Amino acid sequence: MLSRPRLVQLGAGALPVPGMTVHRWHLGNHWALHLCRSHSLLEAAGKSMDITPGTASLIPPRSTMTFTRIERGGPHLWALFRFDAAGNRELHHMLAGNWCAPAGESFASLWTLFLEAIGRRPLQPLRAEVIFWDLLWRVLDHWTDSPRRTGSMQRHAPPELVEACRHIELRLAQPLRVAEIARQVGVSHNHLTLLFQRHLHTTVVDYIRTRRMVQASLMLSETGLPIKVVAAEVGIPDLHQFNKAIRREFGLPPSRLRGP
Repeated sequence: MLSRPRLVQLGAGALPVPGMTVHRWHLGNHWALHLCRSHSLLEAAGKSMDITPGTASLIPPRSTMTFTRIERGGPHLWALFRFDAAGNRELHHMLAGNWCAPAGESFASLWTLFLEAIGRRPLQPLRAEVIFWDLLWRVLDHWTDSPRRTGSMQRHAPPELVEACRHIELRLAQPLRVAEIARQVGVSHNHLTLLFQRHLHTTVVDYIRTRRMVQASLMLSETGLPIKVVAAEVGIPDLHQFNKAIRREFGLPPSRLRGP
């Protein structure tokens, strides 16, 4: 699981002189994210990439970046950030050697989010990190879903699976049937089952049961809601069945999971 990035520095800049190398930077242990509104050539990670307005680039650690201006253009936004070792490996795996791609129609919203992170950081650094985390996921989501993406990068979460999980989370208090979930997300019962097995290594029914138990545990330990209300909120309104489910999952009755 990708950990939250830790921002090191971020800001806005411009590449001022056509045809001139204006920026060379060895990243060390940091990743670099750029959103560009200019034409330039980026050399990094052993590759040369054409940067056009509306391009996002994500450069891995221990790379030397060289930006060469091709023609006049707008500014660029940049950020340096780092992960722990596990996060670095996961992001390398997700990108599979592809560091640069057009952001398409998402570019304007990414740019706005980036500007907000820059503006928030001096006085609200934690909020800026959260905004940047959202921004980074949006970049990765766009690259994952884009038909222009090639190479070995694969979608980690197919949109049908994401929508099925969202459907389940929003309806834990209601009866949930696999066939109905599949219909809602536009796939067959068998295909939905395959998605859960392939990506989450579980069945749809077991996923629903686990999510209900996790939600019940949180509500019992973190709120003062009556047990019967918690049971209803996670879709098991029969108290006898709820008690059995909690005992089977946690080895304790619901009352023992209550917070102090």
